[in-house]
Amino acid sequence: MPAPARTIEAVQGKQKLVWVKKPGGSTFIEIGCLTNYDYTNPGAEAEEIACRKKTAQSPGGDKKLFSLNIEGIEHVYTAENAALNISAAEIEAWVESEPTEIVTLMFGGSLAGDKQRTARGWFSNYQDKNPQKGNATYSVTFNPIEKYTITTLS
Repeated sequence: MPAPARTIEAVQGKQKLVWVKKPGGSTFIEIGCLTNYDYTNPGAEAEEIACRKKTAQSPGGDKKLFSLNIEGIEHVYTAENAALNISAAEIEAWVESEPTEIVTLMFGGSLAGDKQRTARGWFSNYQDKNPQKGNATYSVTFNPIEKYTITTLS
């Protein structure tokens, strides 16, 4: 099914999402109640060049992998909807699992022409945030084991 077309120019925002293939699954499922994700792509590592006349830096040959910190509202799904959604409790179970669950994650835009990045990795650093007022939230870090691939939605 083709992605919905962009009908007006807009600032990127709510149409940027995160999807995960559950362990053993074959389809991507959107992480429900997502409130934020922070994508960091560090690029090439700095290599210091120390000469007698000066010290400088240049890009090294090694590039660090990206990181993705995800935040969302803790949503509890009914038994009949659990397979169609990814909950905070399920992500926390992946963090606690022995051996660590490796999942495939995809993130990016959701409209035609938007880029999506896909990589395999694991979740760590799960945090449960329970305010006195408002919704309970969580945050977790996705750690890739490989460089992502990029596709453009059509």
